[in-house]
Amino acid sequence: MNLRSNISLLIICAMVIVGMNYHSLLNLKTIDTASDETPFSPPQSKPHHMESSPHDSTVNESGSSTLTATKLDIESLFNFTIPDPQTSGRQAPQRRNGTEYKSPFKHLNNGNHWWTYTDSCFAVDDVCRHSHNRWFYIDNSSANESAKWQPSFELKYMPQAYQKGAYADTRVQMTVDASHKISWRELERSNQCVVSNDPYHIVLQSLYNDMIGEFYSRSLMYMHKLLSMAPVIQQTFEQLKALHMSNSEMESLDDHQPPIEQTQYYVHITIANKGLLDAHKLLLSGMHRLNDTQSTRWAKSAVDLLLPDNDSCQCYQMLVFCGYDTYMQQHRNASERYTLWPSKYIDKSGDDIDGSSACNPVSPLFTALPNECQEFAKLKSYVLSNIEANFPSIEDAIAQHRRELLLRQNLVEENYNGSTKEWIIVGLAQRYLRRKWLNLANLTEACNVIFNNQNMLCIEVNVEGAKNPYEQFIIHRSLDALVGVHGAQLTQAVFLPAGSHVLELLPWIPEYIRGGWTARTSRPTPLGIIFHNTDINHYGYSLNRSSVPLCENAKPDDEKDCFTKNRQMFAWANRDFIVDFNVVMQFVEKFVLHQNDRCTDMMAETEFVLYNVWCNEETHNASLHVRHFYRKANTIS
Repeated sequence: MNLRSNISLLIICAMVIVGMNYHSLLNLKTIDTASDETPFSPPQSKPHHMESSPHDSTVNESGSSTLTATKLDIESLFNFTIPDPQTSGRQAPQRRNGTEYKSPFKHLNNGNHWWTYTDSCFAVDDVCRHSHNRWFYIDNSSANESAKWQPSFELKYMPQAYQKGAYADTRVQMTVDASHKISWRELERSNQCVVSNDPYHIVLQSLYNDMIGEFYSRSLMYMHKLLSMAPVIQQTFEQLKALHMSNSEMESLDDHQPPIEQTQYYVHITIANKGLLDAHKLLLSGMHRLNDTQSTRWAKSAVDLLLPDNDSCQCYQMLVFCGYDTYMQQHRNASERYTLWPSKYIDKSGDDIDGSSACNPVSPLFTALPNECQEFAKLKSYVLSNIEANFPSIEDAIAQHRRELLLRQNLVEENYNGSTKEWIIVGLAQRYLRRKWLNLANLTEACNVIFNNQNMLCIEVNVEGAKNPYEQFIIHRSLDALVGVHGAQLTQAVFLPAGSHVLELLPWIPEYIRGGWTARTSRPTPLGIIFHNTDINHYGYSLNRSSVPLCENAKPDDEKDCFTKNRQMFAWANRDFIVDFNVVMQFVEKFVLHQNDRCTDMMAETEFVLYNVWCNEETHNASLHVRHFYRKANTIS
């Protein structure tokens, strides 16, 4: 037998061995199909109406894959390991090759499967994760079913924009190949994999969106725009019930309304060593449309999806990645391979989702047409209505929390059982680490002494001490006003009740220090955009040099040099601050207690900026209108 014949025989033997050991490679044990164990049934996913990649395996009459019908690269799949950041480096090579992916259904949104109507979401069907982030597809094809979308793709972890100075979380990466498929019969006999009860699993990446304000204004805003393109979506389940519609009538809307099904969200924090916050979980819980029989699913980290604590095998009916730049490359087997890299927005086209909009945070139209922007008002209402639908007894929980606050201050008796609505509760935002409010305790005490006889209570609010997302929601929903320095915690003021007041303390930013956008008075700060045209009254006040205790003994000529030497401590995002006593007292007296009687007069009498305020313009009997009163740049010292 010649050498070529020997090689051919060895190849055939190797392929047979691989086929025989396919289950052992996956640790999938065979079970007796006649046993009493619950049968493994495939999920019923809705088709994408997209062409599937060519199947590299065939299905015989028994329904199982014929593994020897093609050359499967099984070894490379199941020997795949996540690179160790300590040895492989924390920066991935940038090879954004290929043609950028464009959604073929972008202008056909009917409200169902919103992620198919954007260029920056990429979804696949019937995919499973085995131990250590090893992925494969389920071959669920049949003559009576639309083709599944199961292409070869890989998720990369290093965003292009972070090449300088920041490192990526190298754990968040994955690879799955269209040729790696297991039939449902094989999977059933393995008795290893579990199909998630949640039909949709959606990963939202957070390049520049990991901070809560940016996450809300970029990720959630663009997601909501995609959700709300079909008008019927804006009718929540609770609103339909309020119309006294019967269950059969509501079911008749199924062809037009997205299914009320559970979605599990994951947040991909792209920067190494930055974790998922409860605020992320809380905000994303407001993107669910649920009925009374379903419970909340808090968001998880993308690491939990790719590298769970156990080595279980988990299958997903639909897995969606949003906020990624996707590139198509020609693969060796002539099918398309896709590569996903973190991008900036959930929909990187921004305003192109629904035409030009004054709500885009980077749009110059925002200041020119301030009253045109209604998207953030709609987003706030949508998030709140969904969160409250998740917790039917939320009003009782809020009243109980407010009652406990009043009891601690001996402002009500133990037998008090009122609604607490006769009281005004003002929260002063504190933090444990950076940006601490140094004189908050003294100011809180003084506030309660001065307004003792006006049914008002000032309290410290620190979400870093909250036990879970639900507690954060109760804390904010129980307030009538919130005061804090520019930063992430004020974003959660979107949870305040309608008509509440938010005072944003603007940090002192000299011209030689970066961060001027945090102290704008001639147009909204980034937080001001979030509250724009909502039912929240939003004010600003510029702190001055006296708010910064750092270098306070330095001579005027030496001050800049002193700050430069302490650059890290002096950065606005890090430095601690103090607030003049009169600032908070004026805010409470003129705005919170008097409910904005006449905004024009208040602008003349105070140094506050009225970013978004509901007030009477002329007479006390006039109806309320939202108004925006800005100041010229640098007019407040």
